[in-house]
Amino acid sequence: LGVPWASPDRQYGRLAKSLDDAIGFGITTVVEPQNSLDDLALFTRAREEGRLRSRIVAALFHPRGTTDADLDAFEAAAREHADDRFRVGPLKLYIDDVVEPRTAALLEPYAGCAHHRGDTFYPPEEFAALLARLDARGFQCFVHATGDRGIRTVLDAVAHARVANGPRDARHQVVHVECLDPADTPRFAALGVVACMQPRHAAPDIAGPGQDWAENVGPERWHKAWPLRDLRDAGAVLALSSDWNVAEMDPMVGIHAAVTRRPLAGGEPWTEEQTLTVAEAVEGYTRGSAYANFLEHERGSLTVGKLADFVVLSRDILRIAPEEIPGTVAETVVVGGEVVVSAAG
Repeated sequence: LGVPWASPDRQYGRLAKSLDDAIGFGITTVVEPQNSLDDLALFTRAREEGRLRSRIVAALFHPRGTTDADLDAFEAAAREHADDRFRVGPLKLYIDDVVEPRTAALLEPYAGCAHHRGDTFYPPEEFAALLARLDARGFQCFVHATGDRGIRTVLDAVAHARVANGPRDARHQVVHVECLDPADTPRFAALGVVACMQPRHAAPDIAGPGQDWAENVGPERWHKAWPLRDLRDAGAVLALSSDWNVAEMDPMVGIHAAVTRRPLAGGEPWTEEQTLTVAEAVEGYTRGSAYANFLEHERGSLTVGKLADFVVLSRDILRIAPEEIPGTVAETVVVGGEVVVSAAG
Protein backbone atom coordinates (compact mmCIF):
# COMPACT_ATOMS: atom_id res chain seq x y z
CA LEU A 1 0.00 0.00 0.00
CA GLY A 2 1.29 3.44 -0.88
CA VAL A 3 1.37 6.21 1.69
CA PRO A 4 -1.36 8.59 0.45
CA TRP A 5 0.33 11.87 1.44
CA ALA A 6 3.47 10.83 -0.42
CA SER A 7 1.74 9.94 -3.69
CA PRO A 8 2.92 11.94 -6.72
CA ASP A 9 -0.46 13.62 -7.07
CA ARG A 10 -0.41 14.73 -3.43
CA GLN A 11 3.15 16.00 -3.81
CA TYR A 12 2.21 17.82 -6.99
CA GLY A 13 -0.82 19.39 -5.34
CA ARG A 14 1.33 20.78 -2.54
CA LEU A 15 3.91 22.07 -5.00
CA ALA A 16 1.29 23.70 -7.23
CA LYS A 17 -0.32 25.42 -4.21
CA SER A 18 3.07 26.74 -3.09
CA LEU A 19 3.83 27.99 -6.60
CA ASP A 20 0.49 29.80 -6.69
CA ASP A 21 1.25 31.38 -3.32
CA ALA A 22 4.72 32.46 -4.48
CA ILE A 23 3.56 34.28 -7.59
CA GLY A 24 0.71 35.80 -5.56
CA PHE A 25 3.29 37.32 -3.22
CA GLY A 26 5.18 38.72 -6.20
CA ILE A 27 8.08 36.24 -6.00
CA THR A 28 9.14 36.07 -9.64
CA THR A 29 12.06 33.66 -9.07
CA VAL A 30 11.73 30.89 -6.49
CA VAL A 31 14.80 29.11 -5.13
CA GLU A 32 13.75 25.63 -4.00
CA PRO A 33 16.79 24.66 -1.95
CA GLN A 34 16.43 20.91 -1.42
CA ASN A 35 15.19 18.44 -4.01
CA SER A 36 15.74 14.86 -5.09
CA LEU A 37 16.09 13.95 -8.75
CA ASP A 38 12.60 12.43 -8.52
CA ASP A 39 11.15 15.82 -7.56
CA LEU A 40 12.19 17.42 -10.84
CA ALA A 41 9.33 15.73 -12.71
CA LEU A 42 6.88 17.63 -10.50
CA PHE A 43 8.30 20.96 -11.67
CA THR A 44 8.20 19.79 -15.28
CA ARG A 45 4.53 18.86 -14.84
CA ALA A 46 3.79 22.26 -13.28
CA ARG A 47 5.42 23.94 -16.24
CA GLU A 48 3.44 21.87 -18.73
CA GLU A 49 0.18 22.60 -16.90
CA GLY A 50 0.78 26.36 -16.65
CA ARG A 51 1.29 26.40 -12.88
CA LEU A 52 4.97 27.41 -13.11
CA ARG A 53 4.49 31.17 -13.38
CA SER A 54 7.55 32.02 -11.28
CA ARG A 55 10.99 31.06 -12.54
CA ILE A 56 12.63 28.23 -10.56
CA VAL A 57 16.15 27.50 -9.37
CA ALA A 58 16.23 24.00 -7.85
CA ALA A 59 19.10 22.74 -5.71
CA LEU A 60 19.71 19.01 -5.30
CA PHE A 61 20.10 17.39 -1.88
CA HIS A 62 23.61 16.01 -1.21
CA PRO A 63 23.35 13.83 1.91
CA ARG A 64 26.35 12.15 3.40
CA GLY A 65 27.13 9.11 1.29
CA THR A 66 26.36 10.75 -2.06
CA THR A 67 28.46 8.94 -4.67
CA ASP A 68 30.36 10.03 -7.76
CA ALA A 69 27.63 8.34 -9.80
CA ASP A 70 25.05 10.50 -8.00
CA LEU A 71 27.09 13.58 -8.87
CA ASP A 72 27.20 12.49 -12.51
CA ALA A 73 23.39 12.24 -12.42
CA PHE A 74 23.16 15.68 -10.80
CA GLU A 75 25.33 17.13 -13.57
CA ALA A 76 23.12 15.47 -16.21
CA ALA A 77 20.00 16.99 -14.59
CA ALA A 78 21.67 20.40 -14.58
CA ARG A 79 22.39 20.09 -18.30
CA GLU A 80 18.79 19.00 -18.98
CA HIS A 81 17.19 21.82 -16.97
CA ALA A 82 19.16 24.94 -17.75
CA ASP A 83 16.87 27.61 -19.19
CA ASP A 84 15.61 30.84 -17.60
CA ARG A 85 12.34 29.23 -16.41
CA PHE A 86 13.67 26.13 -14.70
CA ARG A 87 17.30 25.72 -13.72
CA VAL A 88 18.82 22.87 -11.71
CA GLY A 89 22.33 22.87 -10.38
CA PRO A 90 23.38 23.87 -6.84
CA LEU A 91 23.87 21.24 -4.15
CA LYS A 92 22.34 21.42 -0.66
CA LEU A 93 24.44 20.11 2.24
CA TYR A 94 24.20 20.27 6.03
CA ILE A 95 27.04 20.87 8.46
CA ASP A 96 24.90 21.10 11.61
CA ASP A 97 21.27 21.15 12.72
CA VAL A 98 19.41 23.85 14.70
CA VAL A 99 19.72 25.74 17.98
CA GLU A 100 16.25 25.06 19.43
CA PRO A 101 16.83 21.34 20.25
CA ARG A 102 20.52 22.11 20.92
CA THR A 103 21.75 20.31 17.79
CA ALA A 104 23.51 23.26 16.13
CA ALA A 105 27.31 23.23 16.51
CA LEU A 106 28.50 26.00 18.85
CA LEU A 107 32.02 27.12 19.73
CA GLU A 108 31.16 27.14 23.45
CA PRO A 109 28.68 24.96 25.37
CA TYR A 110 24.97 25.69 25.36
CA ALA A 111 23.63 27.84 28.18
CA GLY A 112 23.50 25.84 31.39
CA CYS A 113 25.63 23.02 29.97
CA ALA A 114 29.14 22.20 31.08
CA HIS A 115 30.20 20.46 27.89
CA HIS A 116 27.43 20.00 25.29
CA ARG A 117 27.98 22.22 22.28
CA GLY A 118 26.40 20.20 19.50
CA ASP A 119 28.09 18.30 16.71
CA THR A 120 28.92 18.84 13.07
CA PHE A 121 27.65 16.16 10.69
CA TYR A 122 31.17 15.78 9.26
CA PRO A 123 34.55 16.11 10.94
CA PRO A 124 35.97 19.45 9.74
CA GLU A 125 38.78 17.87 7.71
CA GLU A 126 36.36 15.53 5.95
CA PHE A 127 33.98 18.36 5.12
CA ALA A 128 36.81 20.53 3.80
CA ALA A 129 37.93 17.71 1.52
CA LEU A 130 34.36 17.11 0.36
CA LEU A 131 33.74 20.77 -0.42
CA ALA A 132 37.02 20.94 -2.33
CA ARG A 133 35.97 17.94 -4.45
CA LEU A 134 32.56 19.47 -5.20
CA ASP A 135 34.15 22.84 -5.92
CA ALA A 136 36.63 21.20 -8.31
CA ARG A 137 33.69 19.74 -10.26
CA GLY A 138 32.18 23.21 -10.53
CA PHE A 139 29.27 22.75 -8.16
CA GLN A 140 27.87 25.65 -6.17
CA CYS A 141 27.08 24.56 -2.62
CA PHE A 142 24.29 25.75 -0.33
CA VAL A 143 25.36 24.69 3.17
CA HIS A 144 22.92 24.76 6.08
CA ALA A 145 24.82 26.17 9.07
CA THR A 146 23.23 27.80 12.11
CA GLY A 147 25.76 27.57 14.96
CA ASP A 148 28.97 29.61 15.14
CA ARG A 149 31.12 26.46 15.00
CA GLY A 150 29.07 25.08 12.11
CA ILE A 151 29.46 28.33 10.19
CA ARG A 152 33.20 28.47 10.89
CA THR A 153 33.58 24.88 9.66
CA VAL A 154 31.95 25.87 6.34
CA LEU A 155 34.10 28.99 5.95
CA ASP A 156 37.22 26.95 6.71
CA ALA A 157 36.15 24.44 4.05
CA VAL A 158 35.67 27.17 1.45
CA ALA A 159 39.10 28.55 2.33
CA HIS A 160 40.57 25.06 1.86
CA ALA A 161 38.81 24.66 -1.50
CA ARG A 162 40.25 27.96 -2.71
CA VAL A 163 43.76 26.81 -1.81
CA ALA A 164 43.24 23.35 -3.33
CA ASN A 165 41.56 24.46 -6.56
CA GLY A 166 42.55 28.08 -6.93
CA PRO A 167 40.10 30.90 -6.30
CA ARG A 168 37.04 30.97 -8.54
CA ASP A 169 33.72 32.79 -8.55
CA ALA A 170 31.96 29.92 -6.79
CA ARG A 171 29.42 31.87 -4.70
CA HIS A 172 29.04 29.09 -2.17
CA GLN A 173 26.33 30.00 0.33
CA VAL A 174 26.03 29.64 4.07
CA VAL A 175 22.30 29.18 4.59
CA HIS A 176 20.79 30.62 7.81
CA VAL A 177 23.84 32.19 9.56
CA GLU A 178 21.91 32.34 12.82
CA CYS A 179 24.74 32.56 15.36
CA LEU A 180 27.91 34.06 13.89
CA ASP A 181 31.14 34.71 15.74
CA PRO A 182 32.30 38.28 14.97
CA ALA A 183 35.76 36.97 14.04
CA ASP A 184 34.16 35.24 11.05
CA THR A 185 32.10 38.20 9.82
CA PRO A 186 34.76 39.58 7.40
CA ARG A 187 35.47 36.12 5.99
CA PHE A 188 32.25 36.07 3.95
CA ALA A 189 33.38 38.90 1.69
CA ALA A 190 37.00 37.73 1.72
CA LEU A 191 36.04 34.23 0.57
CA GLY A 192 33.23 35.29 -1.78
CA VAL A 193 30.68 33.41 0.35
CA VAL A 194 27.06 34.59 0.20
CA ALA A 195 25.06 34.89 3.44
CA CYS A 196 21.62 33.42 2.64
CA MET A 197 19.55 34.55 5.61
CA GLN A 198 15.93 34.53 6.76
CA PRO A 199 15.18 37.70 8.73
CA ARG A 200 11.84 36.45 10.08
CA HIS A 201 13.66 33.81 12.14
CA ALA A 202 15.40 36.65 14.03
CA ALA A 203 12.13 38.24 15.18
CA PRO A 204 11.79 38.25 18.97
CA ASP A 205 8.47 36.36 18.88
CA ILE A 206 10.37 33.45 17.28
CA ALA A 207 13.95 33.64 18.56
CA GLY A 208 14.15 36.34 21.22
CA PRO A 209 13.95 36.45 25.03
CA GLY A 210 11.66 33.78 26.40
CA GLN A 211 12.10 31.63 23.29
CA ASP A 212 14.17 28.45 23.01
CA TRP A 213 16.73 30.01 20.66
CA ALA A 214 17.62 32.90 22.98
CA GLU A 215 17.57 30.76 26.12
CA ASN A 216 19.75 28.01 24.61
CA VAL A 217 22.39 30.43 23.35
CA GLY A 218 22.31 32.67 26.43
CA PRO A 219 22.30 36.49 26.66
CA GLU A 220 26.08 36.79 26.45
CA ARG A 221 25.89 35.49 22.85
CA TRP A 222 22.79 37.37 21.68
CA HIS A 223 25.06 39.81 19.84
CA LYS A 224 25.85 36.93 17.46
CA ALA A 225 22.20 36.52 16.41
CA TRP A 226 21.48 36.98 12.69
CA PRO A 227 24.04 39.81 12.23
CA LEU A 228 22.57 41.31 9.06
CA ARG A 229 24.00 44.78 9.65
CA ASP A 230 27.48 43.60 10.55
CA LEU A 231 27.69 41.31 7.52
CA ARG A 232 26.47 43.97 5.12
CA ASP A 233 28.84 46.57 6.56
CA ALA A 234 31.70 44.07 6.14
CA GLY A 235 30.93 43.76 2.43
CA ALA A 236 29.12 40.42 2.41
CA VAL A 237 26.39 39.79 -0.14
CA LEU A 238 23.09 39.18 1.64
CA ALA A 239 20.53 36.97 -0.10
CA LEU A 240 17.33 37.19 1.94
CA SER A 241 14.59 34.56 1.86
CA SER A 242 11.72 33.04 3.80
CA ASP A 243 12.62 29.41 4.62
CA TRP A 244 9.05 28.48 3.67
CA ASN A 245 7.34 26.56 5.09
CA VAL A 246 9.12 27.06 8.41
CA ALA A 247 8.24 30.78 8.23
CA GLU A 248 5.82 32.90 6.25
CA MET A 249 6.52 33.02 2.50
CA ASP A 250 5.46 36.68 2.17
CA PRO A 251 8.57 38.86 1.57
CA MET A 252 6.83 41.78 3.28
CA VAL A 253 6.95 39.83 6.56
CA GLY A 254 10.67 39.20 6.08
CA ILE A 255 11.40 42.82 5.18
CA HIS A 256 9.53 44.00 8.29
CA ALA A 257 11.65 41.69 10.47
CA ALA A 258 14.90 42.81 8.81
CA VAL A 259 14.04 46.48 9.34
CA THR A 260 12.56 46.37 12.85
CA ARG A 261 13.66 43.14 14.64
CA ARG A 262 10.20 43.43 16.27
CA PRO A 263 7.38 40.88 16.58
CA LEU A 264 4.97 40.82 13.66
CA ALA A 265 2.16 41.97 15.95
CA GLY A 266 4.28 44.79 17.38
CA GLY A 267 6.32 45.04 20.55
CA GLU A 268 9.88 45.52 21.67
CA PRO A 269 12.80 44.95 19.28
CA TRP A 270 15.53 42.40 19.91
CA THR A 271 19.18 42.84 18.82
CA GLU A 272 18.03 46.07 17.20
CA GLU A 273 21.60 47.05 16.29
CA GLN A 274 21.46 44.49 13.45
CA THR A 275 18.55 46.08 11.56
CA LEU A 276 18.74 47.02 7.89
CA THR A 277 17.11 49.94 6.10
CA VAL A 278 14.10 49.12 3.94
CA ALA A 279 16.18 49.76 0.81
CA GLU A 280 18.90 47.39 2.05
CA ALA A 281 16.33 44.70 2.85
CA VAL A 282 14.73 45.06 -0.58
CA GLU A 283 18.17 44.73 -2.13
CA GLY A 284 18.66 41.47 -0.23
CA TYR A 285 15.46 40.09 -1.73
CA THR A 286 16.27 41.29 -5.26
CA ARG A 287 19.79 42.13 -6.42
CA GLY A 288 21.50 40.19 -3.63
CA SER A 289 19.49 37.07 -4.33
CA ALA A 290 20.01 37.41 -8.08
CA TYR A 291 23.78 37.64 -7.53
CA ALA A 292 23.68 34.67 -5.16
CA ASN A 293 22.30 32.53 -7.97
CA PHE A 294 24.51 33.86 -10.80
CA LEU A 295 21.52 35.74 -12.23
CA GLU A 296 22.55 39.35 -11.69
CA HIS A 297 22.92 39.98 -15.43
CA GLU A 298 19.28 39.12 -16.14
CA ARG A 299 17.34 39.58 -12.87
CA GLY A 300 17.33 41.56 -9.64
CA SER A 301 16.75 45.10 -10.93
CA LEU A 302 14.73 46.99 -13.52
CA THR A 303 17.50 47.57 -16.02
CA VAL A 304 17.50 47.76 -19.80
CA GLY A 305 18.45 44.36 -21.20
CA LYS A 306 17.34 42.32 -18.18
CA LEU A 307 14.27 40.11 -18.04
CA ALA A 308 11.11 42.15 -17.38
CA ASP A 309 10.27 40.56 -14.01
CA PHE A 310 8.72 43.00 -11.56
CA VAL A 311 5.94 43.59 -9.08
CA VAL A 312 3.71 46.59 -8.37
CA LEU A 313 2.93 46.78 -4.65
CA SER A 314 -0.15 48.24 -3.02
CA ARG A 315 2.01 50.63 -0.95
CA ASP A 316 5.38 52.32 -1.40
CA ILE A 317 7.30 50.44 1.26
CA LEU A 318 10.21 52.88 0.98
CA ARG A 319 7.98 55.70 2.23
CA ILE A 320 5.54 54.19 4.71
CA ALA A 321 6.19 53.40 8.39
CA PRO A 322 7.90 50.02 8.76
CA GLU A 323 5.00 48.63 10.81
CA GLU A 324 2.76 49.18 7.77
CA ILE A 325 4.91 46.98 5.49
CA PRO A 326 3.16 43.71 6.46
CA GLY A 327 -0.17 43.69 4.69
CA THR A 328 1.29 45.29 1.58
CA VAL A 329 0.24 43.10 -1.34
CA ALA A 330 1.38 42.44 -4.89
CA GLU A 331 -1.27 44.07 -7.09
CA THR A 332 0.44 43.32 -10.39
CA VAL A 333 3.11 40.73 -11.07
CA VAL A 334 4.98 40.63 -14.38
CA VAL A 335 7.29 37.81 -15.49
CA GLY A 336 9.14 38.14 -18.76
CA GLY A 337 7.01 41.13 -19.72
CA GLU A 338 3.78 39.16 -19.28
CA VAL A 339 1.24 40.10 -16.60
CA VAL A 340 0.69 36.92 -14.60
CA VAL A 341 -1.14 38.39 -11.60
CA SER A 342 -3.41 41.42 -11.78
CA ALA A 343 -5.60 43.05 -9.15
CA ALA A 344 -8.02 43.72 -12.00
CA GLY A 345 -8.33 39.97 -12.54
